[in-house]
Amino acid sequence: MVDIQLNKQEDYQTYLNFAAFSAGGVDFGKKIKDDHPLISSENYKEYVDKYYEENHEELVRVVQGTQSEFNKIQEKYQNILQQIFGMDFREKRYVGFASIFNCNPRYVENKTFQIFYKKDLLDKIEVAFHESLHFVFLITAINLLQRQEIWIKIVDHFGNYRRFLILLS
Repeated sequence: MVDIQLNKQEDYQTYLNFAAFSAGGVDFGKKIKDDHPLISSENYKEYVDKYYEENHEELVRVVQGTQSEFNKIQEKYQNILQQIFGMDFREKRYVGFASIFNCNPRYVENKTFQIFYKKDLLDKIEVAFHESLHFVFLITAINLLQRQEIWIKIVDHFGNYRRFLILLS
């Protein structure tokens, strides 16, 4: 269900998206600067590349350890999801990218999310469950709404289903 991976390009994009972004009382730019005081819009690619190179072993260890722990409880999680939602989600695939930035975004359109790699193991597992549950809820909502005329009304109101899904997430 969830694959934990590394992806420098995702961290490049996260920096660009969050370096000057605040929402819900959270200043993501400040969080980035607190953890990475030397990063800037001029050097972010080089900074991320160097960080990945200098911390490669730790990053790989975190990804492998998080995946291993998630795998141990994934079947039980799947059974609970099936009981609650009445659907089997075992074949659904989501990707959680370990990130050097503590922003933890979710991208509904490509079923990916990020997990700050410095969180403790339990927090990383919780983020993986939390984010995958968002995707499961959206799939369930779409399936239920597609069976009813209300789906047509929602699409008409919001202009397209994507805007509606973004609002749900």
